Amino acid sequence: MREVRREKIESLLTTLVGKFLLVHKYPNAVTTLMRVSLNEAGSVATAWLSVLPENMAEKVMGDLEKERYKLNRDVHAYMKSKFIPEVRFALDRGEEFRDRMDELMKM
Repeated sequence: MREVRREKIESLLTTLVGKFLLVHKYPNAVTTLMRVSLNEAGSVATAWLSVLPENMAEKVMGDLEKERYKLNRDVHAYMKSKFIPEVRFALDRGEEFRDRMDELMKM
């Protein structure tokens, strides 16, 4: 997939997933969209999320997976393209790794 097209699709999906997350809020958790990445073929887009507090992450991810078909329906309705990627959710563990590295550096 050409790089310019990939960047445009990722940018559009970032906007659509962000709007989806605004509608599906959780009162006891903060969910942040870190980035959206496409696979090589452009058929699957992964929305990388950070959830705080971390003990709510599994519940939030489970609930979002149940509602994922609504997001994919919205993406299909919005994008006028022959090939539309399926959106999936994944936890971004980068913040946990950064915190661990900070701990190790302080020692």
